[in-house]
Parts: sequence; structure tokens; C-alpha cells
Amino acid sequence: MNHTLLNRHLSTDSFLIFALLSLSILATAAPSSFRLLFYLLFAGFLTLLLLHYLIISGGKITIVGKIPTILFIAFSFILVFTTARAGEIDNLFTILLLLYSLVVFLYIVPSLIEYETFLHWLSFVAAFLGGLGMLSVIIGEFELLFLSIDFHGGYQISIPGTEMSTYRVRSVFGNPNGLAYLTGAGGLASLFLFYMDKSMIYAMNLGILIIATYLTGSRSGLLILSIGTVTFIFAHILSALKFQNGIRIISDAIFGAVILLILSVLITPINILQLLPVDFTNRLILWDATAQVIRSNWITGIGYTLDSEAIAPLVPDRFRGQSPHNSFLRIFLHTGVFGGIIYIAFQYSIINLLSQSLFNSTNISIFSLSLPLIFIQAFETYSILGFAHQSVIFALAFGYGIQHLNDNQPDYDS
Repeated sequence: MNHTLLNRHLSTDSFLIFALLSLSILATAAPSSFRLLFYLLFAGFLTLLLLHYLIISGGKITIVGKIPTILFIAFSFILVFTTARAGEIDNLFTILLLLYSLVVFLYIVPSLIEYETFLHWLSFVAAFLGGLGMLSVIIGEFELLFLSIDFHGGYQISIPGTEMSTYRVRSVFGNPNGLAYLTGAGGLASLFLFYMDKSMIYAMNLGILIIATYLTGSRSGLLILSIGTVTFIFAHILSALKFQNGIRIISDAIFGAVILLILSVLITPINILQLLPVDFTNRLILWDATAQVIRSNWITGIGYTLDSEAIAPLVPDRFRGQSPHNSFLRIFLHTGVFGGIIYIAFQYSIINLLSQSLFNSTNISIFSLSLPLIFIQAFETYSILGFAHQSVIFALAFGYGIQHLNDNQPDYDS
């Protein structure tokens, strides 16, 4: 890629993806009194995107990826059925809206907006908000419109090379993990664009985002950055060597670890996981409670509902109000065993098919962005369903993966 990507990002497409990312961040970070407003704006904006696509495509929607699409339809049907069976009309409306949004993320946005444009704005939006978090370390907490740029209480982060420390930064978000997901994914976007374009602006963004991710003190953010970076490097090496099976080993190892974790929680005594050299930060208590509810509703699940209420009677008082902190378990909770299996199979089908077509930097970067986001679901609350920025970025990564399944044009000579 000899031309600069920066010159391509002052267009209608740029406005659309910038607005999409901004609305998802505001839907996450805004005070609760404003959140419904941003949800409605988000839904309205997605409808405008869909209408724009239908106008320029002549009313036709091109579906790529037969197997992932069949699995997505099956999962959607099960989720709607289990939610309708639970009899909560509000929850049914919510899930229909979320599935509608997911269709736009998976099939419409990637057809409208170039992948590199998505990466560009993900890099810059993340660097801006990460920079605000870093600025709070220098000048202290401050206000930006109706958003507070402040710290998260609790333990402090030491600043390497100094004797100073600071509370964990969170920028505009309610907790450091919200910022860390964004800076982790934005850091990967910056890395990919720097590799493809060699522009130093992306190297600068990458530096900001590495520092910001460290200052969040979030293991999830660091895992996204590290797993994505290692995958990107190894996938390039293995693809250049024409060793496609090596790439499959990477993805299969990630999914194998996720499946073993889920089986350990659902089938074996939860204290077996305490033998692992991993600090689960009280997640085992939440997972055990979630597994108990799942085992009582194996077939149909409990439908889409507030997870914290479903498990509240089974956890100590100090954990009430918390979600399971494992999105795979949440899907099993909502849809039962069949829906949970199909949800995993849907994600695996995209990664598996994508791993067979890693002949260029674009496909390798999509693969490297998607894989850590899949893995982190096993420890956090986001999935591909949602208006929060974590869910939107994840769904878009999958959408671009589906759109590029048939892209076999190599670029190693560039």
C-alpha cells in the first residue's frame, strides 16, 4: 500500500463511522439520565444507514458467508423464542432492537464503509479519549461538557521509571475497563495501519494507546493488545510461509481454552478452577451462581433479562447487582444450551473461514482484531449484542470478517 490512508478519510464514509463510534461511546459513558436518549439516537442513526445502503444498492442486500449467516439466523430465532417465552414484552422489544442493530453492524456497515476507514477512526477516537485519561494524570480531574474525566478509586498504578503512582484512569467512562477495551482495540487498529501505511501518525497513536491502556490497570485491555499483536505477527509469518494450518492452531487454541473454561464452570465443581495460577478476581462466585441458574434451565434458558437479578439470590450481598462477567455464560443463561453452542459456533465459523484466506494484511488484521475480543468475552460482560462501544467494535470486526471471507488477493509484494 503506497498511498497514504490519511488522505482518504475526509468523506461521507468517515462521517458515518465517526458518528457510529461516537454514539456507541456516548451510549456507554453518558449519565443514566441521558442514556435512553443516546439509545434512541443510535437506533435512528442505524436506520438512516440502512436506508442509505438500500438507496445506493438499488434495494438489494448482498449476504456473504453462508454458514455464519445460517448460524446467526438460528441463534437469533432461539434468542427471540426464549425471550418471548419468558413473557416480558419490554425485554422482547429490546432484543429485537439489538438483533436489528447487529444485522446492520454485520452486513450493512462493512458494505458501506471501507475497513481501513473504520480502523482509522477507531485509532483516532481511541487516542483522543486515551489522551484525555492521560491528561487527567497531569492536571487532575476535570469536566468536558456533561462528562467527567476522573479516576477510579481503589488501588494505584505505579509509573515506570519514577517513584510516582496514580489511580487508574478511566477518561469519560464509568470504569477503567470501558476505556481499556477502546484503547486496546484502538491500539491494534493503529498497529495495523502503521504496518500497512507506514505513517508516523499511527505510530504516535499507538504509543498513546499503549500508555493509556497501562494506566487503566486493566488486564483485559492489555490482553487485547498483546494477543492481537502476537497473532498479527505470527499470522503474517505463517502466511508468508504458506503454513495455513499454523494459523488454524492459533484460533483453535483460543476457542479450545474458552470451551474448556465453560465446561469447567457448567459441569465440574467450580473450585477446580481455583487450582489454576490465575486470579479470577471473585468471578468464580458469579460464575458458579450463573451455572446454577443455567443447570435449572438447560433447554430454554430464561430469555433475555437482567443477569444480575437472575443470579442475585445465589450470591453474597456484596456481589448483588453484578453481572456474571462471562458473556458466553450469559448467552447460555439467556438461550439455554442450544443457543449457547450456536453462539460459539457462529463466532468459530467466521474465524475458521477467515483463517483459510489470510493472504493479505487486511484479512490478517481482521483475524487479529477479532480473536482477542472473542477470548476476552470469557471474563467480561460484552458480547456482539449491544449498543456499548465494546459490542459495536466487536460486531463490526466480525462484519468486516464476513465481508472479506472471499478476499484471496495477496499483498506481500507491496
